[in-house]
Amino acid sequence: MKSTTTRLILIALSIIAAGFFLWPTYKFYSLDGERNGLDSVARIKWDSIHKEDWEDARAKRIKLGLDLQGGIYITMEVDAPALLLETANRDAVDDPFRKAIEATENEAKLSDEAVIDIFARNFKQHVGPTGRTLLDYYTDLNLGQDISDEAVLTKLGQNINEAVNQAEEVIRRRIDRYGVSEPSITKTGRRIIVELPGAKNEEEVRGLLQTTARLEFKLVKDGVEVAEVFKKIDQVLAGKISPSDTAKKADTTLTQKDTSVAKIDSTAVAKKVDSAKKGDSTKKTAADTNTQLATNDSSKKAATDTAAKPADTAGDPNDPYKGLSDEEKGKRYVADHPFTTLFQTIYRQNSDGKGEDVTTIYAGQPNQFPKGQYDFYTSKAGIEKIRALLARPEVRAVIPEDMVIAFSAHGQSETKKKDDPNAVFNMFVVTRDAELTGEVITDATKNFDNMTGQPVVHMDMNSEGADRWADITGKNIKKRVAIVLDSAVYSAPTVQNRIAGGSSQITGSRDLQEAELLAIVLKAGALKAPIKIIEERIVGPSLGEDSISKGVTSMFLAASLVMLFMAVYYAFGGVVADVAVIINVYLTMAVLAALQATLTLPGIGGLVVTIGMAVDGNILIYERIREELARGRSLNQAVSDGFNKAFAAIIDTHLTTIITGIILFVFGTGPIQGFAVTLIIGILATLFTAVFMTKTVFMMMLERGATSLNFGQPKARKITETQQARA
Repeated sequence: MKSTTTRLILIALSIIAAGFFLWPTYKFYSLDGERNGLDSVARIKWDSIHKEDWEDARAKRIKLGLDLQGGIYITMEVDAPALLLETANRDAVDDPFRKAIEATENEAKLSDEAVIDIFARNFKQHVGPTGRTLLDYYTDLNLGQDISDEAVLTKLGQNINEAVNQAEEVIRRRIDRYGVSEPSITKTGRRIIVELPGAKNEEEVRGLLQTTARLEFKLVKDGVEVAEVFKKIDQVLAGKISPSDTAKKADTTLTQKDTSVAKIDSTAVAKKVDSAKKGDSTKKTAADTNTQLATNDSSKKAATDTAAKPADTAGDPNDPYKGLSDEEKGKRYVADHPFTTLFQTIYRQNSDGKGEDVTTIYAGQPNQFPKGQYDFYTSKAGIEKIRALLARPEVRAVIPEDMVIAFSAHGQSETKKKDDPNAVFNMFVVTRDAELTGEVITDATKNFDNMTGQPVVHMDMNSEGADRWADITGKNIKKRVAIVLDSAVYSAPTVQNRIAGGSSQITGSRDLQEAELLAIVLKAGALKAPIKIIEERIVGPSLGEDSISKGVTSMFLAASLVMLFMAVYYAFGGVVADVAVIINVYLTMAVLAALQATLTLPGIGGLVVTIGMAVDGNILIYERIREELARGRSLNQAVSDGFNKAFAAIIDTHLTTIITGIILFVFGTGPIQGFAVTLIIGILATLFTAVFMTKTVFMMMLERGATSLNFGQPKARKITETQQARA
């Protein structure tokens, strides 16, 4: 037999890797138990020391589903019949049409069939006899060349799907703001299932989800006045001035800044900021050959940090940090600038100029701030800290009434991971009052620019919106307009020239997916599809604890019975299989942790099934070995034949189970998918432990000279190497 060295190394590496992925789970529950045992005062001190480790372990642990830790479960549905009624021409709506809508609504409540198909059937039944067609009711759908009832149904079906996508995006944004950890938001047809583990305030969650989404167009403020407000916030927080004392000047002077002190690559930032500008060329639209809204979406820019240091004031007699070490200077600067050190500031002379990092500019006098455009960037952690400071009364008193601070809806990350902690978010200062709201938008579609091949978004407005939009863009050329949904900025394009006719083209999207998201957001103001809660239930912590207790008990009971049977019936071979079962569960949990999966009660069920199947392969192998020994084969040959000849049957049984798991995962939802994922991972781990690992153990023992291995065969059949040699 081949040497087992390579096999042992592979097994050891697998076990070590599994331990690496499982360590955060152990660390989190250890720290969490310690934290929960403290009173509020002691917890504050504990957080100052351990909170970063606790949060890091929390993010990487095996997460528990709603059924295991309690929380709120809500099923929401887009009111598609209401959308169909709202989209129709109001002057054309009559009693037969209303009856068709009412019948569609009643039938949709009891069916998972597509609403548009239900509507088509009811329209034919109630409106068909009158001789009217869908074209008589839907006159503003922009059907293009195909003017037919079938085209109307297709367009309405697309509108319903887009309404569901809009609802999902709005809900996801609101849940992120609510602060629930590991929320699950699943879209199934026209319904959206929201699971909020750990949430308790039912009324607050209901109000959060049912609030009508509001799309707004707001002007971006990015001039000197913004930098001056930020400096005043620093001074108020540092105790240098009171909120009402806006005339007092800072006691430091602006000197040459030290671009190396912030943990940011300002050169790279400037390059990316500059390169993002190159895409802002003026193009033409079909509706208006002289106008375009070209993007200057600052979300394309690069990184930030939260620890800027003081400017280089060497030789300055007024240096407030004179005589201090670099470390002490940094601490003092952060203490003096608690607000502006939470974000990065990029300055350019005009909207087309090259960006320069001027984060330390706030150390100077306000009247020394250069005129131009200021852009701001921060991290996800920075957003939380900034919001906490903005909520303080003394800070609110400093910010002018017409200024609101908002953040980009999605951060930009080199890894493109959704929850990348290093993602960069834009911080915008926008006007409090909207210049325009989304009700005037009639359509928004993603496309590719014919000249550059880059993704673009075409936006159309009704006549009222077109007139207002022409006036707004005419007065704000070369200024940015933020597209805001639920207080989150999805884009901040620069107006290149006056836009008449209500048709605009927004460029600058990095890819088609981003363009599609922007189109969805814009249509959130165009499509009026109410979202209603059709099911709501609270899973109490006691039920979660009971589920965990019973689930873990069932798993250990199943494992104990299986392992007891194997040890009794297959003797030493059974003990080896039992060890493989334990390692199997260990590896399965490690893979779940590596995939950042959420463990649910059905997932525990999948583990129980895995344990039951974990010894199937060993049973086939051991029975084959016993048969080979009974035929008089040598121990080495019997073990080799047992594994080799049983392997095909093992692959067949495990492969069919994996295929079944894949089918459950693809076509199932929620709990079914949780069961399927755990089952598939467990079966793959079984192939490794029950075949590869156990064979390695027997190979190692035979290489070391073992002459007898007990697989539970009758004493008369325990043939040793010595007996066979004598024969």
